[in-house]
Amino acid sequence: MAQVSPSQRLDMMEEAQKSSQSTATNGSFMNDDTTVVKMGSYSMRFGGYGSLEEELEQRGKNEMRMADTFDSVDNLVDSKSLLPGGRWVNTNGSNGVAAANGDVIGSSLSGKKGVAASKSSSSSEMEQLSGQVAEPLVRYDPVAAEKLLFNQPTKWLVRNVQIAFPFGFWVAGVVFDTVFGLEKPNRTKRAKQLNSIIASLGPAIIKAGQALASRPDLLPSEYLEELQELQDNVPTFSNEIAFRIVEEELNQKFGDVFELVEPEPIAAASIGQVYKVVLKKNGQTIALKIQRPNTEEIVALDLYVLRWWGGFYNEIFKLLGRDINLQGVMDDFGTLLYAEIDYVAEAANARRFSELYAQEMADVFVPKVYSELTTRKVLTMEWVDGFRLTDRESLEAYNLDREKLVNTLVQCSLRQIMENGLFQR
Repeated sequence: MAQVSPSQRLDMMEEAQKSSQSTATNGSFMNDDTTVVKMGSYSMRFGGYGSLEEELEQRGKNEMRMADTFDSVDNLVDSKSLLPGGRWVNTNGSNGVAAANGDVIGSSLSGKKGVAASKSSSSSEMEQLSGQVAEPLVRYDPVAAEKLLFNQPTKWLVRNVQIAFPFGFWVAGVVFDTVFGLEKPNRTKRAKQLNSIIASLGPAIIKAGQALASRPDLLPSEYLEELQELQDNVPTFSNEIAFRIVEEELNQKFGDVFELVEPEPIAAASIGQVYKVVLKKNGQTIALKIQRPNTEEIVALDLYVLRWWGGFYNEIFKLLGRDINLQGVMDDFGTLLYAEIDYVAEAANARRFSELYAQEMADVFVPKVYSELTTRKVLTMEWVDGFRLTDRESLEAYNLDREKLVNTLVQCSLRQIMENGLFQR
């Protein structure tokens, strides 16, 4: 993934300033408080300190501005005073924000030429971009997946068996318990079985299990408690495979970049597992998130299987006079899942979330992302110690105000829902 150093950003600001002057001479405009930088396949706007002249003047006063250092391994940053500076640019080619070279920045990064946006439209653009979410490089396409996988019956037939048999045995056990009056005594046992089955079946099924864990209207408390384990306590994959993925993605030896703090993953979830490591270059403690091997292939296959069964049950529901589109539900689920398996999109959304909430609310903190060490399968973020809001002992040990924490959570959630539309999932 391409990385722009702080010095290069300042050079780009100078170029943008020169470009804006020449463009203005030709009768067009450039928003002079903006510097656009291409970050991988996502366009991020760095700046917001003021005009370019003020930004360049500030360079003489301060050695480095925090907004320009938060994602670089070359600089130590005090996270307590961190102010991430990544901002979205308009991805509409007809109304885009021009980079220093005059290229219109869009989601496709096609390099088409365009006219720079005027100052009068900048505020309305930012309002439109308020809740914009980064798109994954590879989007979920159910039609294309069906065309591809339909001609590979061995794959989806085997996967059907892998999914159906464990769930079938579990359902048989629950039915047996119900018939013989053992359902409640055996509920915890069956909940553990269900959790084990889901955890063994891969990212898509685990994600579905995580969704069930938040539905007390569908499952009793014993099941909810067990399924909560799917959030961060699912089976891990080997260090050897994990480190090989890192080396393939970053084109660097794992040991040349990172040093393990803990020999094993400190958490594992549906899509990846997390290691606590130290960056050798600057000594900072990092959370290194590594995606499970073949995640995209497994997710695509599972969505195809689930979507097929969704279509089957759609027909059954029609015969019963019910208009329920399970395939549509699967398509929405697939779109969200593909966004989550792209760590570059996750990093971009973290920056956007920070800009919308962390900089506006004093008690909201977003860990910094090291973009030069982040790819679709590897996410490198600042390590932050913490605990769940339900952990009363830790709250008391650190003398934290529960009412204030809940108020911050509520206020941030309301802003996500009522103001910006960008949500932390």
